Amino acid sequence: MKNKKIPTSISAQLDQLPIGSQSLFYRLWLTSDAAGVLPLSLDTDLLPLEKKGLLIATKDKIILKSYLSSNYSEVLKPDYNPHKKPLGIIADHGFQYNSDSGEIEIDSNSAISL
Repeated sequence: MKNKKIPTSISAQLDQLPIGSQSLFYRLWLTSDAAGVLPLSLDTDLLPLEKKGLLIATKDKIILKSYLSSNYSEVLKPDYNPHKKPLGIIADHGFQYNSDSGEIEIDSNSAISL
């Protein structure tokens, strides 16, 4: 994927946050893997982004909400070649893909509050 798209709904949510949180979110979005996942780093203030529902954290990962539907389609199809890479990455991270929501699904016990 050459260009990572950010939906207008996320841009509207970001407009309500301080510029530092906006910048952090854009950096996370641009540096995430093809599934919108990256290592958790607690050296930055992720709480405003979590409160806006823009990300979910586990003990060692950050999952960017709406990343998959923004950059692929509403539903990832296992037999469609462009979707195989993010689906494989999701599985490699130990997560599940929920085709009903179009989001990465994690066990509720795995989510942490920042």
